Amino acid sequence: MIFKTKFFFLAALIFAVFSGPAYSQQISQAKLAGLLEDVAALRSEVARLRTELEELRAENARLLQIAEKKVNPADDISAKVASLRAEMREASAVQRREITAETDEKIKTLGKEVNRALADLSRSVNAVSAGTSNAEPVSKPKDFPESGIEYTVKSGDTLGKIISKNKSKQSWILYANPGLDPNKIFPGQVLFVPQKN
Repeated sequence: MIFKTKFFFLAALIFAVFSGPAYSQQISQAKLAGLLEDVAALRSEVARLRTELEELRAENARLLQIAEKKVNPADDISAKVASLRAEMREASAVQRREITAETDEKIKTLGKEVNRALADLSRSVNAVSAGTSNAEPVSKPKDFPESGIEYTVKSGDTLGKIISKNKSKQSWILYANPGLDPNKIFPGQVLFVPQKN
């Protein structure tokens, strides 16, 4: 604003000096030279201000470019939310794997316990049914041997298989194990199996 005021004042002064013939004769060469120096100084100041203005414009453009490259706050929040979601998905997957492994282990343990309980129950039921069997006592076979072995029934055994493996006879086993039902043997059951010397 000050610059414009000085400039207009000088312009008016120059106009007044050159427009009136009476004034032109009164102004000395020294005053005219001073005015020309002032105009040159003003031109220099205008050039400096123009340079400064261009520098400010360039700085402003650079700052605008930097501002445009910065992450938009909404984008930044979206990225953080996406990152948190990914972390939660990973934590959930890890937790699912841990729970699944733990559950599998518990199921295996429970399966073993159930199998044991079923085997115990089967033994108990067979023992009770053997004790309450209505089977008639078997008379001692004429060729009954005096020696034999104790045999623990395994899964898949039948009385026929036991007889074949141990070179025995059904009549010997039934006589040696009173109340035994040949169709109801079970794993874990202990039998005396007579054998020839």
